[in-house]
Amino acid sequence: MLTPKLIPGLLSCLWLLSMSACTDNPPTNTGPLCGNGQIEAGEICDGLDLGGQTCVELGYTGGTLGCLSDCSDFDDTGCDGATGPVCGDSLAEGSEVCDGSDLRGKTCITQGWDGGILRCNAGCASYNTAGCWFNNSGSCPYVYLPDGKNGWRYHGDLSGSTLASGITFFKPEFYGDNMYDLGDFAPADGSYDLRLREVIFETSYIDRAALVLVDVPDGVRPYTTWSYTSQLGHVSPTGFLTTRAAKAPVSAHREDGTDVLAAVKAADGAPLPVKPHELSRVILDFGPISNPRHAKLVITAWGVYEDFRATQKPPFSSATVIETQDAGGRWVVRKITGKAAGDAKTWAIDLGGVLTRDNTKLRLTLAHNPSVLDVLDAVALDDSAPLTPKITIVAPKVATLLQGGATKVTTSTLGNRIHATNERLPLREEALMSGMATRYGDVLPLLGKTEDRFVIMVHGDELRLQFKAPALRPGMRRQAFLLANMWYQLKSHPFAKLSGTIEPLPFAGMKTYPYAPELWTHRNDRSYADYLKTWNTRKITR
Repeated sequence: MLTPKLIPGLLSCLWLLSMSACTDNPPTNTGPLCGNGQIEAGEICDGLDLGGQTCVELGYTGGTLGCLSDCSDFDDTGCDGATGPVCGDSLAEGSEVCDGSDLRGKTCITQGWDGGILRCNAGCASYNTAGCWFNNSGSCPYVYLPDGKNGWRYHGDLSGSTLASGITFFKPEFYGDNMYDLGDFAPADGSYDLRLREVIFETSYIDRAALVLVDVPDGVRPYTTWSYTSQLGHVSPTGFLTTRAAKAPVSAHREDGTDVLAAVKAADGAPLPVKPHELSRVILDFGPISNPRHAKLVITAWGVYEDFRATQKPPFSSATVIETQDAGGRWVVRKITGKAAGDAKTWAIDLGGVLTRDNTKLRLTLAHNPSVLDVLDAVALDDSAPLTPKITIVAPKVATLLQGGATKVTTSTLGNRIHATNERLPLREEALMSGMATRYGDVLPLLGKTEDRFVIMVHGDELRLQFKAPALRPGMRRQAFLLANMWYQLKSHPFAKLSGTIEPLPFAGMKTYPYAPELWTHRNDRSYADYLKTWNTRKITR
């Protein structure tokens, strides 16, 4: 069932998050609860009565709209479209929206808004000039893991190999396997079960999926070295570094001297403060270490994808840059490495030969360019001797594709990472891309190896994966990672709308997307034609 549409020319914000005292209703009802009654067709919460959530006539024709106690006055184009929503005690200016980091104070930050329909929304919907798309931002399928209570919880996204039709700064020839840390993921009844859900405005193409189990002695923690590096002109490594007692910095300051140690000591979702015109940059000191040749940095960060062309200025960087000071106190680049990809990722960087025993001071600058600004959640340093972990790659024993529905998504901002619920809401028609998707059912034969034979997932699809859990030896601990070779087609980018179609299908090694038809490596491949005919039989139209 698709969400109802609103009258053209009036409101275009569908299915916004319901916040504060207002309660979301099922899509078959007429709207959210407002005060002590339900909004009827033709009404919407006007936000003028912050306590009682007064409703007013607005030509609303049904569906679910967030009845927000902190929203601004409304007019027939949306939420006070001329000046923006109310944030705190003043109106947001034309380039400001509520960032959602302060649920009560409704802090505003610049996010490239230039007018249109916005809500000052503590849930932080994703915004563009056409309206409010609460689930239009993010990347790749979202990973859901068991919550330990017979339910499922959002873990993170699988951002990696981006297809961006017509945007040249993406470099698909350097895409490869991606490795995702699954945190505290543990087996139950001898199996690892996880779900991949495609809930946002895109299409994903999964070529291979495997579980990588890394066994190390108790007290040791392995981290992947994978990060997003294709824009640096090479395929990212998917190896591992081990830590035994990674420690937080003893000091952390901004360049103006502000103490920010509390913001970077732990991966708690409260990141290093940064504004849209600033860099995520911090000067760190970890104190004396014993083994500088074994030093490695562990970073947790996420990307914020907005149009930063008006705020971020060159020189730009699509990398995480690590610098140390020379004898004259000048900062010198010592390491250029990958960046966060989508939602919060944790990865390790080898710093052997960069630091000394008595000088661990460094300057860390995260990626920043006109369409993304990485934010730092946590950083730690370890200098324990490396060890060789036992690595087991497990192919899925079950892989089932089905329709899972949409859900609510809080997009990432400079103050919060992505959050997604595990609801099963009606599909968003405008999120679908036209073309041929993979049929529902068993798709296990498509995921065994990288060969451009994809499980194609569109908005609303869910892929259920199950892996057998090998026995673990006494005295060892296990960390699980997801190895995925996959692509995702963006329907829009902060700079422009990109594509509304599933085709053309990507292929390994292609240098641009879309590509000239004669460059498609499978154009004369009869077995590939059989794959298309056999598996991609679900026609998507909108």
